[in-house]
Order: sequence, then C-alpha cells, then structure tokens
Amino acid sequence: MKLVLIGMMGSGKSSVGRKVAKELNWDFYDVDSEIEKEAGKKISDIFASSGELDFRSLEKNMIQNLSQKDKIVLSTGGGAPCSEENWKALSQNGLILWLKASPEKLLERIQRKPLETRPLLMQKSSPLETLSRILQTRENIYKKAEYIVETEHLTLQEVTKKIVNWVKSKE
Repeated sequence: MKLVLIGMMGSGKSSVGRKVAKELNWDFYDVDSEIEKEAGKKISDIFASSGELDFRSLEKNMIQNLSQKDKIVLSTGGGAPCSEENWKALSQNGLILWLKASPEKLLERIQRKPLETRPLLMQKSSPLETLSRILQTRENIYKKAEYIVETEHLTLQEVTKKIVNWVKSKE
C-alpha cells in the first residue's frame, strides 16, 4: 500500500508527506524533487528550456517508477493527477488523499518562497487569479480522492495526525 498526496501548490503535500511518512515509518518521495535529481535541474528550468509538455512526460515516467514501490508516501505535483494515466498508476495499490485549501491560503503559503520556484505562477499579473483558475480546472479531478483533508485552519501536526489515523484504519 502507498499513500498519495494530491492538491494544489502550497497545499502542504511535501511538508505533510514527510511528517506522515516518518509517523508511519514509510519512505517519502516528492515527485518534483525526484525529477529534479534525475534531470539535474530545477523544475522551473525544465519548464523554461523544454516546456510543460516535456516536463509532464518526465513526470509521467517518474510516477510510473515510484508507483511500483510499497509503504511509501508520495507527494505529487499539482497537475500530476490530471493525467488519466498518472491517476491509474497512483491509485493502483494506493490511497489518494487531497490536501484542500482556498486559493487565498495557498497564495499565503506559496509567498513564503520566491515565485520563481512556481513556473505556473511566474510572469502572471495576478497569482491569486491564476491559482483560482488552476484550482477550478483541477477540482473535479481532486474530488475523486478517497479522502479529503481541509487544511485551511489546521496545524501541520493536526493534519498529520488525521492522515496517519486514516491510513492506519485502512491497513
């Protein structure tokens, strides 16, 4: 079994994923970090030099590879579950969980780091409008998750505990 965290950028997939993996004594993988390691460059550089389509191809291959592992917590990029092929790989022997937050909360979290680390927000006149639009296009896909955790008013520890309890109830 594996736990797959989906959601928008800034939803906490990486932070929550690390803590949940530690609590479960499972391995943690961040798809974007693994792509950066393999490609030898940042996601923003991949977008800039090769475009989103090439990035999505790298993402699909990485998800196929990581989805073969067991007892892992997997943090996906925000757009990863939008591909039917990715969804199928992620859900195979996996519990899919959506970390949900409002566009305003997402932006608040994202702005803690430079926007250059977020290729889909770079050079956009209104990051909040962009986040809202992206969330609107992905929401129906995210809603297919087995479990949804509203992270808006919860601490990292509260979200972690909620998820760990849920996963243990599924074992």
